[in-house]
Amino acid sequence: MAMVHELEEIRVGISELSDCVSCLLHTIFFTRSPGPVHPADANCRFRPITYAFVPDVKKQVETAILQFQQRNMRRQTGTATNITVIFYETRKKTAMFNFMATEDRIVWEKWVLPIRVLVHPPANPEDYYTTLESQLRHCMLHVIMTVQKETTHIPNVMYDFELVINDF
Repeated sequence: MAMVHELEEIRVGISELSDCVSCLLHTIFFTRSPGPVHPADANCRFRPITYAFVPDVKKQVETAILQFQQRNMRRQTGTATNITVIFYETRKKTAMFNFMATEDRIVWEKWVLPIRVLVHPPANPEDYYTTLESQLRHCMLHVIMTVQKETTHIPNVMYDFELVINDF
């Protein structure tokens, strides 16, 4: 049974969306990397938040953000959507005297990032940025605290991931 971790919903404007989602996804990938990782420091543009940027997953993260933005543009904005990170192990199964082989995905962990894109600009931008910074830091801390105490379900072999955009 897969462990499911759901972060607090972040309420973010379209101009900060990419920074916030990138920050949270890279934090998850850095903390759950199956092997050696060589992160770089990355900073959010709207507040002094620094996080570990994992170059190996840059393309996948950027693609997920783009898909999220496109999906949000096509539907009514202001509704909640989530990005789910699914970690899985691939196991090969053979059948019929080793003539046919199949692969099974064994999902062992999911991270759900609920995101609500704000439709209207905030009345007080300073309060908005302070609240957003607090939400982001809280989510990052949640990820770090969770990965430190929940490790028994992680497979001893190399594993992979998938990013999925879902509607609530």
